[in-house]
Amino acid sequence: LSAAQPNSKNLFLYRDALTWTNSAYHFVQKYGTGMVVAKDQRSLLWRLLSGGMPESYLDAILDFDADMLRFDALSATAWATQIQHFEDARQHGVQLYPLRYNELIAKREFIIAQLFSYLGLPSEAVASTLSVFEKDAHEGTRSARSANDLHFTDENYAVVRTVLSHQRIAIDPNVILSLD
Repeated sequence: LSAAQPNSKNLFLYRDALTWTNSAYHFVQKYGTGMVVAKDQRSLLWRLLSGGMPESYLDAILDFDADMLRFDALSATAWATQIQHFEDARQHGVQLYPLRYNELIAKREFIIAQLFSYLGLPSEAVASTLSVFEKDAHEGTRSARSANDLHFTDENYAVVRTVLSHQRIAIDPNVILSLD
């Protein structure tokens, strides 16, 4: 994309590993995936979560063919691939603006104003843009939030932290990506 549009402005929306993996778990529950990932769901789920990374990426980290493959471990590894995609793109000269979801939610107006400035959009439009946060974007769809969604437990978060500390990954679950 950057070769075809060298002056394009690219955004990389990300969030911390713990809330990303938990959110992903809420989503996959809607499509029949539980904490233990069935063998017939693994390949597609891995491709979707990892942005198309080959399954061989998992070789030194997880046993993809194990009888029991945990979603928390698989999603933690997938989150790490997303951060790696960002780093790889930056190393290849792709200009990416890292937009951390956590900050967007906590400081909406401030972050939207920064984003508009980066994109060269008029600052007067920031206030009207904030209205998009008034409604759940998934409302009325299969992926809408539900009180019945299962949430990660402390054990799940511990698994995420353990996977991310693996020598092949070694990424802080609260990484803050820079503009540089």
